[in-house]
Amino acid sequence: MKNKKAKSSHKTSFFMKVILFFNIIVALCLIVSYAAAYISPDTFWFIAFFGVAYPLLLIANIAFIVFWLIAKRKYALFSFIVILIGYNNLYHMVQSSRKYDASELKDAMKVIS
Repeated sequence: MKNKKAKSSHKTSFFMKVILFFNIIVALCLIVSYAAAYISPDTFWFIAFFGVAYPLLLIANIAFIVFWLIAKRKYALFSFIVILIGYNNLYHMVQSSRKYDASELKDAMKVIS
């Protein structure tokens, strides 16, 4: 009886498989959102929606990383690698603020009438 319990504890439960399935879907959507910057909406209009959804897909993948770090660490690597693939997009999305001098800001905006 102990043998059966030992074997079943290494199996992934149905719930974990469902979560992993959704993780894979969201990760693939994130990869498509990376491609949205390079594909013209005239060619594939639906890919532009993935580009718009990039922040939500990124947050979802970060949430999956946190979940998998708690549940099964090895699955967290998948979402982490997908986020690293799009590091350039992440870098442009989240920018650090730079302090500007007031003299620099004086000519920063021009109104054209």
